Amino acid sequence: STSIIVPIQLRPLLMKDGLLTPLSKILCYFMVVDENADGAIINLGLWYLLYMGMLAVFCTNAINIYAGINGLEAGQSYVIGCAVLLHNLIEIQDESSLSRENHLFSAMLMLSFVSVTLALLK
Repeated sequence: STSIIVPIQLRPLLMKDGLLTPLSKILCYFMVVDENADGAIINLGLWYLLYMGMLAVFCTNAINIYAGINGLEAGQSYVIGCAVLLHNLIEIQDESSLSRENHLFSAMLMLSFVSVTLALLK
C-alpha cells in the first residue's frame, strides 16, 4: 500500500468535525484522504512512486557531490546502507508484515553492500 499516516498535529488540517477541510478537498484531486479514519490516512497512489524515484536520484547525487574527497562518499554510503539494513531488520521481526520476503531480500543485498563499503573505509 502507498498510504501514509498523518501526524496527529496535522490531522485537524484535513478533517474537522467529521468533514473535509478546504485543504483536504484540494488534496482529494491528487490523492485519497480516508474520511473513515478522520484524515489520519492518506493514500498517495502514484505520487509515492514519484517521490521514491526523486529520493533515489537525490541520494545518488548527494553521494556524488563528495566524490572529490577521498573516503567521504564511502562513509556516507555506509551510513545510508546501515540505516536501510536496520529498517529491513526491524520489518523482518514484525510478525504482521506482509512483505517479509522483500525485506529479507533487501537485507541480504544491504549486508553485502555494507560489507564491501566497510572494506573501502579500512
